Amino acid sequence: MSAPQTQIEVAVNPAVLRWARESAGVSPSEAAAHAGASEETLRGWEGGLQKPSLSHLRNLAAFYARPLAALLLPAPPVTPPLPVDFRRGGGDRTMKLGRQTRLALRISNRLQLAGVELVEDSPFAVGTTAITDEVIEVARRERRNLGVDLQEQITWKDNYAALRAWREAVQDRGIFVFQLPMPTKELRGFSLSQTSPPVIVFSSSDNPAARIFTLIHEYGHLLLGTGGMCLPDTAPGSGSSVIAEESFCNSFAGTLLVPPEDLVDFVARQASISADAVPSDDALNPIANRYRVSRQVVWYRLFAVGLVTESVFRAKWAEWRGRPTPKPSSGGKARTSAERAMAQYGSGFVNVVLSAHGSGKLSTSDALDYLSIHSRHWTELTHLAGVA
Repeated sequence: MSAPQTQIEVAVNPAVLRWARESAGVSPSEAAAHAGASEETLRGWEGGLQKPSLSHLRNLAAFYARPLAALLLPAPPVTPPLPVDFRRGGGDRTMKLGRQTRLALRISNRLQLAGVELVEDSPFAVGTTAITDEVIEVARRERRNLGVDLQEQITWKDNYAALRAWREAVQDRGIFVFQLPMPTKELRGFSLSQTSPPVIVFSSSDNPAARIFTLIHEYGHLLLGTGGMCLPDTAPGSGSSVIAEESFCNSFAGTLLVPPEDLVDFVARQASISADAVPSDDALNPIANRYRVSRQVVWYRLFAVGLVTESVFRAKWAEWRGRPTPKPSSGGKARTSAERAMAQYGSGFVNVVLSAHGSGKLSTSDALDYLSIHSRHWTELTHLAGVA
């Protein structure tokens, strides 16, 4: 009696199996557990000493979030290099990129390459700034380019409204802005600038104020022409702040989001902040709510404009470090796949795909694949995107 089809051994290139696992950011033990085999057996497959069954390959493909055909390639494919890692020097922060983060990088690279085919020309010119430029002048210029007036900014009702508005403004510059699941201890955001259209990605696991800061921080990287992987942090002595480009992007984001002249004026009129006393969190809330940023960003900006002394500045950070880190909220109603596509890929990319489909440049199956939705949700997505 012949063996079941799923138990038939399959001849695969061991190098392809190693590439698939390593590019997914998982260890041999993790892969073996999900394949339903021992680690010794998995190492045998990757070493060419044994052949996996079709069932094992399917399990691996699902865990690596790749089609089965990818594991049957004759050789490992050429893959885009990772963005510059600006997280280095972060002390106790791990530099490892796990499975979820690797998947976000792969998705973003793939969609950027799709954009190369679908977008004739991006209006955003990558690399128009140098780290020797005056940050305040760059921030003023880019606020004008983004078309976000301070009077509009202070009317936003909450941080989610602010996030949507800043995201739309950046997308209107011809930049794809994705929000994808990534552990925030590992990576809060990254940007891809090696080709056009450029891409910014921030973690959907982060709180909205942090996502806003990461978005503008990564926008700064695109202005510098590099792109990178980041853990934006305004804290004194943070690992990222010792890197000149990270320091510039942190300062740029803070200055754009919290204009210094308005901050000084607002504090003088309405905020009870003393240069020589550590304020309560409640004292910082009116400022944070005005600009729709975190209290940490507010505190850094107060120090940057000279409204608090260095000793008080560091004392407040020490107070925050002594508290447990709150876990991001996972609440909210479940989204449909069309709503999830809009949230993850943004109106910029979604509208590019819908436009290409409407002009016959993109098949329906490819459009559905890029947007990760089923055909039955197509009409809902077009309504959400405002396409008739």
